[in-house]
Amino acid sequence: MTKTTITIFTILFLSLPINAGVLDVITGHAKDIKSRFAKDEFIISNPKDSAIKKGSIDTNAKGQDFLHNASGDIYIVKKDNQFYIQLDKNFKSSPGPDYHVYISKSNNIKDEDDFDNGKQIDLGSLIKGSGASYYLIKDINPTDIKSATILCKRFHEYIGSSNLD
Repeated sequence: MTKTTITIFTILFLSLPINAGVLDVITGHAKDIKSRFAKDEFIISNPKDSAIKKGSIDTNAKGQDFLHNASGDIYIVKKDNQFYIQLDKNFKSSPGPDYHVYISKSNNIKDEDDFDNGKQIDLGSLIKGSGASYYLIKDINPTDIKSATILCKRFHEYIGSSNLD
């Protein structure tokens, strides 16, 4: 190929319309990968010792597969009269474009279908795809929370869930 041919192909490729959905997915994955290198975030220094509730993500849940999975410990902790979900430093998830953290009054959420059957409260986007992060709990009494779930909001894909006892 000549230099002129390569230039023409480059101009044609760059002028093609880019599907916004594809661009969102690429951007989401890039943000997720970047977040994995951020410093761990703890709302309190030792959540294991002061947790109101705790649990571990069920790594054998039917919704987990090679591309969609998570593991690690999750706590409900209190600081200054506020309650938080705290993902521990051992938290890990597969990369994804739009992961969110949810809490629920339902437990035993093992896949997307179980997630649909319960009322979920979205605490926001997953801050770190690997490591510790925390999320403010609003609009629910912490004693009523039975589970925490990570779900890809864009594709409604189950990533992982933990019963909280």
